[in-house]
Amino acid sequence: MKNNLPLLILGLIINSFITLFMFSSDRYSILAIPSLISVAISVIGFILMSINKIKIGGILYIVGCILFVPIGLVGVVGVKKAMNEVKEQKFIEQEYGSN
Repeated sequence: MKNNLPLLILGLIINSFITLFMFSSDRYSILAIPSLISVAISVIGFILMSINKIKIGGILYIVGCILFVPIGLVGVVGVKKAMNEVKEQKFIEQEYGSN
């Protein structure tokens, strides 16, 4: 997960900036509250992932990024890589034992 941390943080930062833009714009202000909720869900997912609740945290992070597609895909890619890394580590421990 540590290798993919920059992608996750970058995704949160980008989504937060988009949300700030929506709050400051009259034209897109209707989307401000839904985007704030999406960022909050992503932050909760990020926190869960950082305390080793990778699966549920990753799901929440991805759900939070859905509103921000295509830019939200940066975070989704980071989550997918983190989840694959955890699966690979579990497989190695299962097959070869822990070192």
